[in-house]
Amino acid sequence: MRVPGVVRLESGLEDPESVLPAVRKATDKALTGFLAMRRVEGRELGGDLEKRIQLVSKAVGRVKKRAPQVLVRYRTQLIERARTAGLEFGGADEERLLKEIVLFSDRSDLTEELTRLESHFQQFHRLAGSSQPVGRTLDFLAQEMNREVNTVGSKANDARISKEVVLMKTELEKFREQVQNVE
Repeated sequence: MRVPGVVRLESGLEDPESVLPAVRKATDKALTGFLAMRRVEGRELGGDLEKRIQLVSKAVGRVKKRAPQVLVRYRTQLIERARTAGLEFGGADEERLLKEIVLFSDRSDLTEELTRLESHFQQFHRLAGSSQPVGRTLDFLAQEMNREVNTVGSKANDARISKEVVLMKTELEKFREQVQNVE
């Protein structure tokens, strides 16, 4: 208001109360416009968040499909290495090979992380339909999803799954940035 020309004071305004109806009308119009714009922005923001979750969800589906193949590939490679090393199958060598396959299977099992991610997607959809402020909850949910994706990445041991992890992390970072704009 101190900038020259923004507010012009005129003398002769005898009754300041006389301008109150005009001020109220202008204020109501401004607030109505503000709330309408806020609803439009909220719908756009919600649509963007939904799009990001869908991209991550599709990547999770591809990882679920690929994960069993990783174990089969590892088993085949391990057997081939054993044969190349001249190990005979049977007895202690075969038992040791089977133990190694089981240990790898246990270390690289992504079921728990992928299940949690799918649960987080469901939580997002429930929150997206809420009329209550959910910004902080969505921020926490984004952190949890990122944690699960990081674990998938560390367990993956597969180039295709690693590629999906990069995609998921990229989309989750965009999701997290947008969530900062949610009340």
